[in-house]
Amino acid sequence: MVECKEIFDLLSDLIEHELEHNQEDEILAHLLECENCFPYLHTFRKTVCLCKSIAPVEVPQEVHQEFWQIIKVEITSLPQSPGLKKSRKKS
Repeated sequence: MVECKEIFDLLSDLIEHELEHNQEDEILAHLLECENCFPYLHTFRKTVCLCKSIAPVEVPQEVHQEFWQIIKVEITSLPQSPGLKKSRKKS
């Protein structure tokens, strides 16, 4: 039996028809029975349709550069995970 959490994780794949047929059938059966998941699916589908209908906007170069500068500052200010080390090229 599929859990609601699994449904939320797989909705994008479901909408894009990227699931195995039996998995899709199982999810659709759950959606028809679950009063929480069905409205979520409806909202998710509407959101995807709206996003696909939006025309791309050209971002001015100065805005693009400022955005990436802010991102770089934010990334470098994050505490580094002990498991991740900056890679260094060996000469």
